Amino acid sequence: MSRKLSVVYLMLVCLALASGRGIRAGAAVPEAEGKSVNGAASWQSGSKKGQAVLSLQLATRENIGDVSALQMQVAVSAEEPLDAADVKFEADSAWKGAAVQDFVYDPMSGMLTVVVADTQKLLEIGREQKVGTLTITSPQEIQVMVEHASLVADGELYEIVSVHGSTFRMTGSFQTEKEPSSGGSPGGSGSHSGGGSGSGGGGGGRVVRSGNIPRDHASGAAVYLMPQKEAAETLGTWEQENTFWRFKLPTGIYARNTWIYKGGFWYHMGEDGIMSTGWCLDQNSWYYLTASGAMATGWILDQNIWYYLQPDTGIMRTGWLLDGGYWYYLAENGAMCTGWQTVGGLWYYLNPTAPMPQQVWNAQTGRREATTAGQRPYGAMYADTTTPDGSKVDASGAKIQTGTQTGTLNGIPVVEPLVIP
Repeated sequence: MSRKLSVVYLMLVCLALASGRGIRAGAAVPEAEGKSVNGAASWQSGSKKGQAVLSLQLATRENIGDVSALQMQVAVSAEEPLDAADVKFEADSAWKGAAVQDFVYDPMSGMLTVVVADTQKLLEIGREQKVGTLTITSPQEIQVMVEHASLVADGELYEIVSVHGSTFRMTGSFQTEKEPSSGGSPGGSGSHSGGGSGSGGGGGGRVVRSGNIPRDHASGAAVYLMPQKEAAETLGTWEQENTFWRFKLPTGIYARNTWIYKGGFWYHMGEDGIMSTGWCLDQNSWYYLTASGAMATGWILDQNIWYYLQPDTGIMRTGWLLDGGYWYYLAENGAMCTGWQTVGGLWYYLNPTAPMPQQVWNAQTGRREATTAGQRPYGAMYADTTTPDGSKVDASGAKIQTGTQTGTLNGIPVVEPLVIP
């Protein structure tokens, strides 16, 4: 099983929780919670009958960073249910080089899900961007409306609020449009090669374009770009091949380079169609799949190092983390830090000693019992107190410096400037 790269950037949900403590100027603390951005979707007629062009414009007062993934769910309704073959979507030409361009239409719910993702910036705040063209090859009158949209920007998942815009009505075409040629798509073999070799279970960066993710359009079997908080179960069956597992969709093809949701758990299928285990790098985010293949969440211990995985998405956290009322700091490779650490030019002390069970009297049971209650958890930051080596830290956890001090901390030479607390 390969180890994680030393430098990664986080993609998708970061549960940023605001602290009630007083924070001194310059102290490094997690970013404030901010999980939504305003946007407006608009439709216009396409160049041919039965076509509609979807555009999206984001509006926010703050810089949310580079948008690297976009997912939209569009309700497509008609008097008679549409067959999956009647609904097609092509991403705008501006995104032809994107690593992921995919869509799936579920005829049971009438929902079209569109996904575009890449390591490069996809959208700009304040500028209208065409998302793509919807083509309906049924002669019925069709009603189209965006139901839900979200995006990923610099490691955080944002819900796009007020995205619906106006309902669009159109009449579909009588003839099926010719399938667009994919022969000229840029970015073929060799792109996104980083992380591919040595990743356990085929969990390296993936290069996927429309139609390349296996799925059963006839039954609407769902496979996913990334784990989500809520999802429909993926239809299909597990098949064992020697010591490996594959997942066969209802059409008889095997899921690959994608996520599936089965039995209440998320599983990642690698490029080779084999279920991933261990550390998995996907879309520039790290996940951990247990020996059974099920995605892990919360705290995990791997080779005597603690890591934290987002409860909803399984994405590995880095930076500051507030959990159970205590702050922790996770290095760029996700490893939980202990002892003295410098962050943003300030020093913080993270408990380097695991709590030791103590014998205390339990009045309810009438006997002495071992417990770690009341002890600071392993890795938890000291704040507004004195550290075991006699240093004082303020309410934000930053070391209070009363003058120039030259010495060592854990064997590391330190020269601290004069700072008035």
